[in-house]
Order: sequence, then C-alpha cells, then structure tokens
Amino acid sequence: ARIGMAAVFVATGDVHRAEQLLDEATPALQHAGPWFVTRAMLVRSILALRRGKPDDAIAMVRDCLTRIRELHDKFALVYALVPLAAAAALKGDDTWTARILGARDAVTDRTGATVVDKWLHALGEQAEREVRARLGPDRWGRAYAAGRATSIDSLINDVDTVLRSRARA
Repeated sequence: ARIGMAAVFVATGDVHRAEQLLDEATPALQHAGPWFVTRAMLVRSILALRRGKPDDAIAMVRDCLTRIRELHDKFALVYALVPLAAAAALKGDDTWTARILGARDAVTDRTGATVVDKWLHALGEQAEREVRARLGPDRWGRAYAAGRATSIDSLINDVDTVLRSRARA
C-alpha cells in the first residue's frame, strides 16, 4: 500500500512524501520478496528522474532489470523501460532511447503488457516525441527496430556500459 501511495505522491509532485513512504516500506519489502522490492525501486527511479538525476534512475532500473529477469515479469519490464528511456533521453542518448522504446514495444506486442499509469505513460510519450524529433525518421527507425530485437540481457549490458562510463567520469 505504501508503494502505491508513494507512486501517487510522485505523480502529484510531492517527492518528499513519496520518499518517506518508500523509506517506511523498505524494511518490510526486504522480506516480502523481489516482486515488491522491484515496485519500490521503480518508483525510486522515477523520483530520481524528477530530481534530474538520470544516472541514479538508470542504476535503479538496472537493479530492477535483474530482478525482473529472475521473475520473468513482462509487465514490470514494460514499466521499467519507461524510466530507463526517459533517463537515456535526459542524458541525450537518443539512439539508446529509441532502442529502449523499441524493446518496450516489442514486449507489449508479444505479451499485451502495457503501461496503464497515465503519468508514466506520458513520460514515455514525451521521451519518444523528443527523441523522434532529434533523430529524424530514418535514424529513429533503425534504432527502434534494433531495440525491438533486443533481449533483457542486452539491455542490462547496455546499462552496465553506461554506468561504467559514469564511474570513469
């Protein structure tokens, strides 16, 4: 319940209250299992985006992706790829953003899993609009198509590459 309430506070812009709720929920989540921990981490990744910290969001999503892979949770994967794409867009990595969105859409097409949270859906749409405009139709199409053929392991490797380059900087 606290995770859900935290997500509502993120959507309404009260990041302080959202953080408090996540901090309250975290001790119990450690014993509840990876599915619950993943939900809290996804909300934290969105908080990082709200604070303008894309690298922190990427690190959170990376941890989520490993848990999602273990759980085979396609619904959570579709959700996790939105803040990852938004973080990549915020960093100016347009080609990677297009690949992430292509991967998200491929999972949706295969499984029917979609993002129903309006605020999160809008975040993904905004990233897509901005990146499409910057890349143009040809470069967008190539990167997006490459993403549609990617795996979760490839996504994790991409994240690791970004995080390693951040550590060197």
